[in-house]
Amino acid sequence: MIIIYQRATIKDVAARAGVSTATVSNVINNNNNVKEHTKEIVLKAIKELNYHPDRVAQSFKTGKKQVIGLIVPDISNSFFASLIENIEAVLQEKNYQVLIANTHENINNEIESIRMFTSGLVDGLIVASSTTEYKELETILPKNSKIPIVFLERSVNDCPFDSVMISDYDAVRQSVEYLISKGHKKIGFIYGITTISPAIERLRAYKDALEKNGIEFNKKYIKDVPNHSFEAVDSLVKNGCSAIIAATNKVTIDTILYFLNNDISIKNQIQLTGFLNDDYSSINITNMLLILHPIKELANHSVRLLFNRMENPDSSIKNTILLSRFAKPQN
Repeated sequence: MIIIYQRATIKDVAARAGVSTATVSNVINNNNNVKEHTKEIVLKAIKELNYHPDRVAQSFKTGKKQVIGLIVPDISNSFFASLIENIEAVLQEKNYQVLIANTHENINNEIESIRMFTSGLVDGLIVASSTTEYKELETILPKNSKIPIVFLERSVNDCPFDSVMISDYDAVRQSVEYLISKGHKKIGFIYGITTISPAIERLRAYKDALEKNGIEFNKKYIKDVPNHSFEAVDSLVKNGCSAIIAATNKVTIDTILYFLNNDISIKNQIQLTGFLNDDYSSINITNMLLILHPIKELANHSVRLLFNRMENPDSSIKNTILLSRFAKPQN
């Protein structure tokens, strides 16, 4: 016996709900001009018929793929993993899907990802770049590029596209000054890739706070660790640091693990300042000083900017700067 299952169409949904196909389309696309009662009836019909919109057909009809490309430098970094999750959630509310490319901090991988996405796969692009120089991307992304694009989190010099950045300067400076006010003078600082804009800004804030308070900058208290942090933490502990600033999400987690493995008490023995996203609730951060990244705000702003560019391609370039926040211990 051959059983043929016929896929439900938008006309089937409209007939079941007793509305027009245009109304069904408005509900699917989250348009606000549909009454709540009508929306509920349509959604019930969609569920009963197990209806799924034909993305390919929609693409041919509207010229839109309903897909956004997202390029990140390191998906294993909890910052970018959380960013992906938050951006995906915002886009799903708009009935958009996400294609993700992980460049592994490699500019050639980034260029190839941009090339792939701009070949017609996506309606827009969100990029956390592995480079600080637009000239490295100019060939693949010329200034007159037609694809809507937003750069985020890492600044790219001379970039002619919309951007959303996070400034950590004030939060880092406040955290160092707080440590100094508590009597700390040997303050270690561990960060990751030294050439990207967030790392440069954080180190500058650390140095400025020391100078302002008359504490000499000492290179032996600075460690850059693109990959493994344990040796860096160990070195600072042995150099007598009474406080450590772990200046990335990954370094923060590694430093917490080092403290746990070596029975070091946060605050009572060494005061730890860590970078985390503002959705850090799953981590026990008792007695830690925190610099919190507005990860949800970053996701919302980047999507908002991208859709504004998609709808208003000739509007002026917008550069938004969000602020991280210094939080004192909860206990």
